Amino acid sequence: MMTDHPYQGERHGRERLSGISIRTQMLVAALLTLLPMMALAVYQVHGETAQARRNVERVATSIARLNAAEISRILQVTEVFLEKMSEKPDIRALDASRCGHWFDHFPDIYPHHSNLLTKDLAGNPVCSALPIPSGAKINLTYYLDEVRHANGFAIGTPNRGPLSKRWVVPLDFPIRDGAGTIIGTVSAPLDLLNFNPFVGSGAFDGLPEGTTATLFAPDMTMLARSLEPEKWIGSKRLLVPELTGLVAKRSGTTRFVSMIDHIERIHVAAPVPGTAWTTIASIPTAPFDAAVAAVIRQWVWICTLVSLASMAVAYALARRTAKPILAVAAIAERVGGGEMELRAPPTGSSEVVKFAAAFNDMLDSLRDKNREMERFTDILAHHLQEPVRLQMNYASLLKKMLGKDQLAPEVDLALGYVMRGAERLRLLLRDVQLYLELSLSPRASRPCDAGKALAAALARLERRIVATKAEIRHGDLPMVMTDPDRLVEVFAALIDNSLSYGRDGVPPVVGISAALQGRNVVIAVADNGIGIPEEFRERVFDVFERLHPGRDQSGTGIGLALARKIIEASAGKAWIETVETGGTCVLFSLPGYEGRGHG
Repeated sequence: MMTDHPYQGERHGRERLSGISIRTQMLVAALLTLLPMMALAVYQVHGETAQARRNVERVATSIARLNAAEISRILQVTEVFLEKMSEKPDIRALDASRCGHWFDHFPDIYPHHSNLLTKDLAGNPVCSALPIPSGAKINLTYYLDEVRHANGFAIGTPNRGPLSKRWVVPLDFPIRDGAGTIIGTVSAPLDLLNFNPFVGSGAFDGLPEGTTATLFAPDMTMLARSLEPEKWIGSKRLLVPELTGLVAKRSGTTRFVSMIDHIERIHVAAPVPGTAWTTIASIPTAPFDAAVAAVIRQWVWICTLVSLASMAVAYALARRTAKPILAVAAIAERVGGGEMELRAPPTGSSEVVKFAAAFNDMLDSLRDKNREMERFTDILAHHLQEPVRLQMNYASLLKKMLGKDQLAPEVDLALGYVMRGAERLRLLLRDVQLYLELSLSPRASRPCDAGKALAAALARLERRIVATKAEIRHGDLPMVMTDPDRLVEVFAALIDNSLSYGRDGVPPVVGISAALQGRNVVIAVADNGIGIPEEFRERVFDVFERLHPGRDQSGTGIGLALARKIIEASAGKAWIETVETGGTCVLFSLPGYEGRGHG
């Protein structure tokens, strides 16, 4: 199995880059150099975002823990108070006549609590800071069960108090007789609407508007809220899975939009020690998101400005580098157009100066070689043509001097060979001279009537057309941009080639047509000859290349090569296609002349 050489991949890579301008390459390089900065920007934004979130979570955690500690402290104070009350003889007596001054104005003195009362085991209130309606009875079964289970201070389930008619949480402590048996309870229910355990109220001053603190029972009943408590105390928040998850875990952090006020917040939970309650501190994310957005905008501006600056510098450097190179390229095009004395200006960077100097040295060397070729062309035009003319003239003179009657057949045949060979050599020297002139003396393109060029070529080939009984078909041809004299050579070479390679016994038919393709004119010369196999359609454009050496040798073997060279010198192309008749169709394109239509 064959594998690619490592150098081959490198070469292909260079070929891919060769079609990209210096400016584009430098701009791409400048953008690539920005990738580390962009990565740093992403890292910085991510880091600052994470740090800002951690700061918010840290503040929220601190608030939640402080609130939990304050709530626990209030409950502990209440427990101590109730325990001391349960030890007083008048309280233990459970006698309404012995209630004492402790029940006077209790809710006014302790606004956290809705009432202070004692109850017997039947649930009948005995002493109460609030008036006791006649026949009032409190179902104490559930509370007593909790008191017995706790064997001391018990926290009940949130409910509307039967005496205060407000949302309360029962706080009970058992009353025991001398034997230690529970005979009733002393209770100071928390008034949830007046309960303000959030020591963070002062701390909220430095926090975003909308920062809240809430307290939840295990069944998701809201026990306290720092904002609008009268609307939400006693409601159950079971429809927010993120919230129920926090309360269930009694710790952690989450982010979601509140269904109460539709504000997105970061929520942090903390357990209240000694209870099943959970306090949650919630800080709005809008300022946090705004700060993150500000950081992102800052880095976007930085990256944009640096990118623009880098691209401007890259563009300036590329322009400074590319401009002298483009100047050299322009000089090269003009030299290719025949202005052989032009030279590239040695300006730009040191590398470009060296490049221009090497280019100029090459032009000097090419000029010297062209002069040698011009001298050789002059030799072809004069010195080599002269012996050929002498050979033809003396052969013709000898034939006349001997006379037709005195010539032996073999001598006449030999003289014919000599004259035909001399004529072929003359034509060959002419074509070689023209082929060399195309390289040495390129001509500028100008508007050319293709119809007139075809007429001139047909006039030159009139004898051959008559001798081969060929039929030439053509319509009007458009104006093109090329050298008129050399377009005549193209038509003559292509039609002569069609006449030379016709089918045996079949008169040649040659059709010349033209079609517009965009800004170019495509001219086709098609015949009914023997055709050219597809694998040889490029080979026949080589100099002295013959596919059928046994056929007519009147041509020089350079016609198709000469035609292609003329066409390519005028920014055109030449190629061969097969026609339906089985012959050959040579097509060539030339720039169209936009000033006129057909000639």
